[in-house]
Amino acid sequence: MQHPFNKRLSPNWKFSLDDSANVVLEDKKGTSEKRQAKKDNVGLRKYPVPVEYLVEINEQLILALRPTSGSYKLHYQAIDSSTLIQASSFAVLRHDSGEIIIESPNIAANICCYEPVVASLLWLALAQPINLSTLVEKLDMSLEDCTHCVELMRCAGLIRVMDEDYAEINDHSMMWSAHEMMFHFKSRLGIHDKAFGATYSFRDTCDAPPARYPSYPGTVIKLAEANIDALLDADMTLTKALESRRSINSYDADNVISLDQLGQFLFRVARMTEFVPAPSKDQYEAIKYVYPTGGAMGDLELYVIVSDCNGLQRGAYHYDSFEHHLVHLESAPEAIVDEMLSTAKYSTATQTEAQILLVFSSRFTRGFWKYSSMYYAATLKNVGALMQTCYLVATAMDLAPCSIGAGNIKDFSDLTEKDPLLEGSVGEFVLGTKQKS
Repeated sequence: MQHPFNKRLSPNWKFSLDDSANVVLEDKKGTSEKRQAKKDNVGLRKYPVPVEYLVEINEQLILALRPTSGSYKLHYQAIDSSTLIQASSFAVLRHDSGEIIIESPNIAANICCYEPVVASLLWLALAQPINLSTLVEKLDMSLEDCTHCVELMRCAGLIRVMDEDYAEINDHSMMWSAHEMMFHFKSRLGIHDKAFGATYSFRDTCDAPPARYPSYPGTVIKLAEANIDALLDADMTLTKALESRRSINSYDADNVISLDQLGQFLFRVARMTEFVPAPSKDQYEAIKYVYPTGGAMGDLELYVIVSDCNGLQRGAYHYDSFEHHLVHLESAPEAIVDEMLSTAKYSTATQTEAQILLVFSSRFTRGFWKYSSMYYAATLKNVGALMQTCYLVATAMDLAPCSIGAGNIKDFSDLTEKDPLLEGSVGEFVLGTKQKS
């Protein structure tokens, strides 16, 4: 079906031709992608270049649909005046460089509102299911103009078509939450036009955060080290550890984990193995651990919340991966320690507290200094790598390990007195001794 919109070449993209006759599309931020040239029947080359689709009223530009990827193709579907429609629950209205943008994360296009008052009134009216006939009564617009605006929004994934029971028709997104969909599509390539990857966006604004974490004040507890040379010959094989790994959330209360066991465990899973100084002022110091982290950013910190450990009092500790010791967070409120252990207990559906709760935090500014659009996804992958390392080492040490699916951001912030935008908890793991069979 032919769409009713005006078109123009997108001003957000530059076009050039490389030596292989591919169109190279480059946006204002320098992101580029190649599109294969196509030939028609008479040999003329045609290139699928992004265009904008416009709605104009009385020669005034109201809305523009902007592709955010060169792969965008307009799928136009007319909307009847009696059809029930509603704004998508995934759509977000925001401002970007002084422009009002409405977008849905899973569509490679957004809507720029050149007449914000009209667009805002239209968007507010679409908060509840409504048809076009009723919509024009609420707005000072003709049916034709209103229809064109709504149809353009639908092409950008902003409008849901409902049936008579107010259920979305042919909806494959009902299981998604808005924030999870936004996170998924915005942290990967293919849909959006934002800067992505190792862009070093802030190197002209501030110095890279240091690799080594500033030491907390408090009592230092030296930790035992594992004998890696001996373990190379005598330890459980990787295959056996993988095949016998289980999540275990019950513990031997008569034989709790010892400080020596905890020290050897931390040495094997989280110690720093190599520090690489920054090669220049516009790069960052790299850290390597036993487990991998993206770009050797070493963004994760490890906190030990102790419930019951032979040789270590109940409380909160920070693990210094450079020195392989714990620092007692003596100012940490006992109530917060209790709350974090209680949350871990309920999260693992057990009646008893874990002997040890490990909390993994991310130093967000260290990752954001280097990476654009993808860093938070990367830090969760780092957590996954650390969790699997914890599982395998605990299995080899015949301990009881269990990862936890969620934790409390506020409790961690209260425990450490850290701004949650600078450092926040991103993973939890519990540990203890196995019950005797």
